[in-house]
Amino acid sequence: MMTAPRSATEIVEAEGHLIDSQVMNAMFDTVVRHDAAFDVLEFKIGRTNDEPSFVSMRVTSRTPAALTEVLEELVSLGCRVANAEDAQVVPADHDGCAPEDFYSTTNHRTSVRIDGRWLEVDRQRMDAAIVVEGVGAVCRKLREIRAGDAVICGVHGIKVVPEFQARDRHGFAFMTNEISSERRVEVGVARIAAMMRVAFTTQPSGARFGARLRALMPFLRPAAAREPAGVS
Repeated sequence: MMTAPRSATEIVEAEGHLIDSQVMNAMFDTVVRHDAAFDVLEFKIGRTNDEPSFVSMRVTSRTPAALTEVLEELVSLGCRVANAEDAQVVPADHDGCAPEDFYSTTNHRTSVRIDGRWLEVDRQRMDAAIVVEGVGAVCRKLREIRAGDAVICGVHGIKVVPEFQARDRHGFAFMTNEISSERRVEVGVARIAAMMRVAFTTQPSGARFGARLRALMPFLRPAAAREPAGVS
């Protein structure tokens, strides 16, 4: 049986500490999870701690509707559609009711392109609509929308800036990366245990506490690293 050709495509771009914050992996996983395909067109790795990385990739899906679903998730990760065009603005029909394809916001800093200018959205919050007011844009709860409000729809002309993990962060920085995004609790517990072990074995005042801590080590190790019951 022949596979149906993929017919909808769009080029997206992203910039920031894409590798350190695992945004790149999240982008690829999102495309694959939606049964779409990606083709990396350009990739530049930042050469210093402060210099961001950049990626441009073509995303292809079977239908325009399926492509829109992929793009909505990619935009929330910090991608933007490469084709420079203004955001789509649709007036609300009724009070408390947004247009069907309105853009649902995240808690990350967001900008929208109106009349060729990028406007930073005020009162940023999750699961809200973006309404253009005069020369600005603002997040608004769905119940606060009024008939005639200019609501941002679709994915074009929207730019999200997620909180990237800087390359020079240490210590507990992994909590905002591995733990919150991957839920790797065992890795977190193991690292905390290692940090505590160093702290209390290298400082004389913590000697007694260090002894107690060593007694608890078997319970702080990841499950895969523990010895089977009955083995000494």
